[in-house]
Amino acid sequence: MAHFVADVVHKDKNGNVIWRENNVRNIFHDGGEEYIIKACFTEEVSVPANHYLRLDNRSSLAEADVLSSLSAEPTTNGYAAVAITTNTTGYTASQDSGDWQAATKTCTFSASGGSVGPVANMNLCDASTGTSGRLLCSLALSQSRTLSDGESLDATMTLKVSE
Repeated sequence: MAHFVADVVHKDKNGNVIWRENNVRNIFHDGGEEYIIKACFTEEVSVPANHYLRLDNRSSLAEADVLSSLSAEPTTNGYAAVAITTNTTGYTASQDSGDWQAATKTCTFSASGGSVGPVANMNLCDASTGTSGRLLCSLALSQSRTLSDGESLDATMTLKVSE
């Protein structure tokens, strides 16, 4: 079995933790399943130089979601998708209780000059903007978040393969 989990931390402008969610399970989208199978086993898909962590405000998540399913992705006040290089700088491969996993670097979204959000989801994909590309997985936050000016949201996503 393969599944994604995430750790998310919302911090105020002084770095104090406002809210935290750890080891939250994500939905693995059909496009993510296809990407992993084709990249690893048939080489029908090339691994891009970067993956991206993006935020949006969909009210629900579905396995069939694609990038065009993202709704109300922020566009102002310092928001930008966070690039994750597809190498040992962007990901760490390790074993956890005998099972292999790949964890992203810590990705930080920061609000600057105003608020960012509300956002309800984090998304791992292979495009920094737009709807062309693959939506690999999404995480529904336990509650909608709005980052006020100076606040940040740190996130790490992990793909774990186990029996």
